[in-house]
Amino acid sequence: MGSKKDDNSVTSHQRRTKHKLAPLIQRPLTKLVGKKKFSRLLTPYDYFLLSQYLPSNALSWSDYEKTENRAIEDLSHRLIFSSQRDGTSWQVFVNRIVSQGATIVVFKAKDGSLFGGYADAAWEQTTDWTGLANNFLFRLRSASNDDTAMGVWEGHNGVNDHFQYLCWGTKSLPNGIGMGGQFDYAGLWLNSDFLNGHTRGGPLCTTYMSPPLASKDTFLLEEAEVWLVRPLPQEDEEAKGSALDRAEDMEFLEMAGKKLYSKDLGKPENAADEEEEEDDDDDV
Repeated sequence: MGSKKDDNSVTSHQRRTKHKLAPLIQRPLTKLVGKKKFSRLLTPYDYFLLSQYLPSNALSWSDYEKTENRAIEDLSHRLIFSSQRDGTSWQVFVNRIVSQGATIVVFKAKDGSLFGGYADAAWEQTTDWTGLANNFLFRLRSASNDDTAMGVWEGHNGVNDHFQYLCWGTKSLPNGIGMGGQFDYAGLWLNSDFLNGHTRGGPLCTTYMSPPLASKDTFLLEEAEVWLVRPLPQEDEEAKGSALDRAEDMEFLEMAGKKLYSKDLGKPENAADEEEEEDDDDDV
């Protein structure tokens, strides 16, 4: 016969997965969010609304899922990026969100609009659109702070699979973070300058069937938060990529005169000769 504590745990898990109980949230430092708050951008009602659209494995873990994730306690959501706390460096932003797990990305525009998206798959640097149909875009407030502007638009309603995109450090492709639509015409897009973005529909985003999320089709970012709602299993976190997968390390190695080659393409046959010639030039 199970203990009362075990029964309560099962009951809480069932209530959370049925969207009858809010997910557990790790509250950030009071210095960041103030007393009796958990977020600078989201209210408890905002978060409860968004949780209604999250898949069950982003709300609570069963005993099996706890074992799989090497966890003792139930799943809890935590703030992994805050521009107020962490600054507005693009590199810091991507370092905080890449290879973490399922996330809620929240943007506040300078006109007061509040919107964002849920990414069910972990963010990874890519050269093409990726992601899952569980993704969704949302708008919580308009520029006039009108709550009636609230809306959620899910990925399985669209006509393509352009669910999410993240790329930086390239000259031939757009650099930024995006969800839905097409390049230069995304449902939600923020440039890698971490300031300029757009949200275009024409009249609806082809992936999420969402209208423009801000008051205009372009916006200036005022503040951002990213919430980790389902971390990757720990065994997956052990191999988040070599130093060459991180943009700042790539730049450092290039400054040091080391040529970089894609791990998928391999090193060209004449690469060794070229590097020897460069070393000889350095000795001159």
